[in-house]
Amino acid sequence: MSSFKNSPELYKKIDYQIVANGWFQLYLSNTILGNDIEWLENEGYEIVQFKCNSESKLFEQFREQFLFPKYFHHNLNSLNDCLRDIEIKGIGMAIVFKNADSLKKDILDRVLDIFVNMARLNFIIGKRVLILVQVNNNDFKADDIGSIKATWNINEWLDSKRR
Repeated sequence: MSSFKNSPELYKKIDYQIVANGWFQLYLSNTILGNDIEWLENEGYEIVQFKCNSESKLFEQFREQFLFPKYFHHNLNSLNDCLRDIEIKGIGMAIVFKNADSLKKDILDRVLDIFVNMARLNFIIGKRVLILVQVNNNDFKADDIGSIKATWNINEWLDSKRR
């Protein structure tokens, strides 16, 4: 299911926009994020949401949401290893990180790198993993994630739209 059917409407599809921009998209507005989540859910994507209030709470959410095995440790290497065993059902999975900029920048960048790598590997085998990253700082700048430049969603890509 990884490929998209070429059509005039293709470029308007939220999932296509996210994949075309490197499997992840930045959001400031919770309303725009909510609209995109609703669209993805209506298309059949499984939605998995995480609140990024603290690193320790985020790792506990990973364990709970993904049903990680007992050997999962609350660290990035273990996260990377355990994500390889996640089964992507149906059309795909949309992973949502809310308040992502509340995490330390180096941790956020590494977590997103791991998830983008997961998305790439799944795309190869015909499964879609989309990553939606909501931040509260309208000047938020991410380093390249998975060697891909982080971009804002189509509704907020102009700086003036985030003011």
